[in-house]
Amino acid sequence: MKKWVHAHPKGFWGSLIALIVVVILVGIGLWHNHTQQLAMAKVDQALTTAERTSRKLDVAVVKRWAKPNVYIKTSTTAQQLKDLSASGKKLIAKVKPYRTKPTAETRKRLKQLDAAQSMRAVNVRRLQKARKATNAVNALVMPEALLDTKVDDTAMIVEDTDQAAITKAKLKVADTNPELKQTLTKVLTTCAAQLKERSELKKAMAKIAKGGTLKADVTLAELKAFQAFLKQMTYPKLAEGDQTLIQGVQKAIDAQDTQKIPLTELQRRAFYAYSQGKDLSAAYVDKAKSHFDGETYLASIWGIYLSGTGLSTHEMATLKISRNGDYTMTGRDGDRHGNIFKDITKQQLDAMRSDVTKGKAPKAKPLTQVFTSPKAFYDWGIAQLDGAHDPHLTTQQTNVKAEFSLMRDQELKDFSVEAVYDVEFDYGTGQSEVDKQIGHFGRMVLAKDGTVYTGMPLGVLGVNTQLTAQVQEKNYAE
Repeated sequence: MKKWVHAHPKGFWGSLIALIVVVILVGIGLWHNHTQQLAMAKVDQALTTAERTSRKLDVAVVKRWAKPNVYIKTSTTAQQLKDLSASGKKLIAKVKPYRTKPTAETRKRLKQLDAAQSMRAVNVRRLQKARKATNAVNALVMPEALLDTKVDDTAMIVEDTDQAAITKAKLKVADTNPELKQTLTKVLTTCAAQLKERSELKKAMAKIAKGGTLKADVTLAELKAFQAFLKQMTYPKLAEGDQTLIQGVQKAIDAQDTQKIPLTELQRRAFYAYSQGKDLSAAYVDKAKSHFDGETYLASIWGIYLSGTGLSTHEMATLKISRNGDYTMTGRDGDRHGNIFKDITKQQLDAMRSDVTKGKAPKAKPLTQVFTSPKAFYDWGIAQLDGAHDPHLTTQQTNVKAEFSLMRDQELKDFSVEAVYDVEFDYGTGQSEVDKQIGHFGRMVLAKDGTVYTGMPLGVLGVNTQLTAQVQEKNYAE
């Protein structure tokens, strides 16, 4: 009994210590297991968040494409792509702590995140290349040639586009996906064709204009050649900025077309061709007798001139003018040829009188200026008469009503006329025996209209056309 009591305390404490050790070990094991579970939960949560972020980044990358991996959205900016790239790198950096002694599951998940990031980085680089290439091509034209997936066939190269810019864009296009490359290359081919045609357009304009203004010596053939060039252009919009010059070309062509210029200008050019710039105030274009016959304009030039015993109108020349201005003029001096547009400048035309459809009759001087006295009229007239020997002025009157017998058409009629001068004279025949027996008397009358009446013997007069014509010449002489 005593022996048992002596041994019990020792065994008790040993058992107790052992129990405590077991409890401690179990506690440590439980704590370690709990700690591991907490760590694994933290890793799981971090990876889950990273995976969620990775998926969002993938979606964000996809949204930047107008057509996946082909056409980039026009709204995509360089900063957006830079942010996507940075976000992917930041995501991978966040999971770096979990790469140390990872579990198999963690290693698998990290590998999936890395693969997603690698693919995402590739797609971001594709986006960046697509953006640079698309922007480089769009910068060459207006409006932009490629918007999302749509190609604008109306795009025209801008003024700054040159071969160097096209070559630079080609280098960027060459580094893109096949479909985008094909699309942008087609646009660049069009740009090159437009650049060539624009160069040809500038050369064509340089032939007819300088500084946007038509050359003074440009010909009708050159103007029409320019218009022909415009009509055959593949890209006529390239000339839209030159409408002022193009309209000026049409006006210049119309200005050399007899059916396009005002009729008054056509008449004036026809008259200038006749007058050669001389001030032929008595000549005019007869509107009633001038007209178009098909595409040919017939201009009839008339004049108010002295003829015989007075003024009368006469056709001086006719011009046949083709639509391009070539003419043949037939007149009293024969035929003459020319061109009413090429031969006559605007300055020459402006210097001519404005209305060429009305002639101005020569202005007659007062007959008292032609003959200042009855005696002067007598002296002049008697010198013209045949058969009056040794004449002597006997009577002279001024501003009278002369009455006499008029021989006209073999008939004798009583006649009177308002006269400037009325003179009478006697004369001889040159035969003295006859003159002694018979007196001879003569009379000359200058009517106020310039007609000269003469007669010998006294009393019977007739119109002296020769003297009348000479009076008219004196009357209208400058």
